[in-house]
Amino acid sequence: MNTFKDDMPIYLQLRQQIEEQILARALKEEEQLKSLRVLAAEYRINPLTAGKAITALVDEGLLYQKRGIGVFVAPNAREMIIKSR
Repeated sequence: MNTFKDDMPIYLQLRQQIEEQILARALKEEEQLKSLRVLAAEYRINPLTAGKAITALVDEGLLYQKRGIGVFVAPNAREMIIKSR
């Protein structure tokens, strides 16, 4: 899908791409993200790398997990990104 640059770890680049999707409203609040396996397959990366990016966003409160269901965009995630930048 997207090509990654060599100057930055892939998980950080994926994290930035997800943040950009939230800012562009391609991912809306309460919308479910694709599974880690699907994300990894689309970006042609290791699922552990995709998981590291998602975990970082969950830790920041931009995403949240529902056990057994998936990962979702947190309410006010867009505003939090804008504020942090």
